[in-house]
Amino acid sequence: MWIEVGIYNSRQSAESTARHIRTADRIRHYTPVGAYETRTALVDDGTALYARYTGAAS
Repeated sequence: MWIEVGIYNSRQSAESTARHIRTADRIRHYTPVGAYETRTALVDDGTALYARYTGAAS
């Protein structure tokens, strides 16, 4: 299930946070590394970031 992490003013900020989630870098509660997938989508207010737990590190 995809969960909205937040809406970001810039696509670059959303992509940076997505990378931190996937690598569990700076955001430790997304461990283990590779256990979460992310995606972004353009919305009226900016760029939405979504994450989901896959249950297994890749």
